[in-house]
Amino acid sequence: NFLHRAIISILLSCSAFTEIGATFLSASGNAMRGSCNRSSYPKSSFLITNTKREKVHRFHTSLLASMDDREDEDDDEPVADLGDWRNFRKGLLESGLNTGSPEEGIEGDGSGLNAITDDASNVKSVSKMNEQLLASQNAKLAEEYLSGVWCHKVARAEVGGLVIRMPLEYELWYHENSRLGKRLKERLQLTSDGTEYDVAGTEGEGSLSEDEFTGSVKTAYWFKSAQEMIKTDMQTIVNKGDTEGGGRIDPASLTNSELEMLEQYLHCQETWQEVCLVVEKDESMGTSSSVVINRPLATRANVDLASMCIFGEWSNDATSDPNKIVKFLDAFKDCCPIYVGGPDNHGKPALFIHGISELDGAKEISPGTELYIGGLDAAIDGILDGKYDPLEFRFFVGKHCYSDNELETRVEIGQYQPLACARSLALKQCIQLPKPLWHEVAELAGGQLKVISKLELGKRDDITDED
Repeated sequence: NFLHRAIISILLSCSAFTEIGATFLSASGNAMRGSCNRSSYPKSSFLITNTKREKVHRFHTSLLASMDDREDEDDDEPVADLGDWRNFRKGLLESGLNTGSPEEGIEGDGSGLNAITDDASNVKSVSKMNEQLLASQNAKLAEEYLSGVWCHKVARAEVGGLVIRMPLEYELWYHENSRLGKRLKERLQLTSDGTEYDVAGTEGEGSLSEDEFTGSVKTAYWFKSAQEMIKTDMQTIVNKGDTEGGGRIDPASLTNSELEMLEQYLHCQETWQEVCLVVEKDESMGTSSSVVINRPLATRANVDLASMCIFGEWSNDATSDPNKIVKFLDAFKDCCPIYVGGPDNHGKPALFIHGISELDGAKEISPGTELYIGGLDAAIDGILDGKYDPLEFRFFVGKHCYSDNELETRVEIGQYQPLACARSLALKQCIQLPKPLWHEVAELAGGQLKVISKLELGKRDDITDED
């Protein structure tokens, strides 16, 4: 029955099969390390002409058309068991099968491919230093990671999958019908008359080769334009501050467009490069929740942190059961990985996540994911008996809680990108990673997200790109 449904889903999707390249050009390297910032992948093809003016004009035309041509996605009914389906879908992607364009990803939580496959990547290694650190923390998980880590885009968030916070530049480009999106589009149109634009970000080059007008360079072009728009708007907002009042800005002095830019800028700063694991989702109720897995709070616990993890911040149980705290601290005395999971539910006990199926009291967050919540008492006993290592577990204080389909809305406007991934990527610790987890995830996904990662890394002087 499962295979039958899978075959039907594939056959019904065949009409949408396309082959779209997502090659990252070395020629655009300077653009990746310059003032450019973030990106997405336009789907329209670019026609090369003989004159520079025509080339630039057609480039802009295809770029702007790609912002207009996105189509709505279809909903699919979820199935009960997604584990085998996720592996089956991954196998299809690794074999090179394409099921749709980035904007036409087939939705669903299992009964449809729910995959954006032109960006599907077969990359298995993006940071040797991260791999070495994982091996020192958890040899078994490192072996699993090295033997088969994978990650690819999907159209909708899935329990057991990830959602990553996209840069503001991407959000402006993707959500082209918003006030700011329309302004960006107009900004791009202003240079569509043939005005020469240094897409590659290099000085002294008067022209671009024909091969440079491809996906990643298009991305770098509009991305740079979005970056400049954000910088100009934010400078205008700052200039409206009261110099005598310590730079305080009167909201009444801002235009609607400036208010929208300020709001989106601040939200992006608050959630900058979040990598979130989706732990709950109820399609019928429109609710979901996720935990941020790359915001470490502490690696060692004291009495207060132990009490917060076990009982919650405002519980009175800590005073009535002090022995439980003593036992907790004894088990996690060498290391206790605690993360800030999000802004909601801080008063409740920490979410305890791991990959150990046989742990008494543990519950799989979704069938087939091999990701588990709960079983703290058994874990403490196992650590004290030498069966488990503290680094096999993680505590998340707080989480993101969504209602009224808010998470899907944030995906639809380009704030977050959903991803399916191997459990080793979701389970690994995020403590002093040489390459930040956001970049590791993006580069494993490949395609457009790899381009974005390179652009973001180019802004930082505290991280050396291993490539």
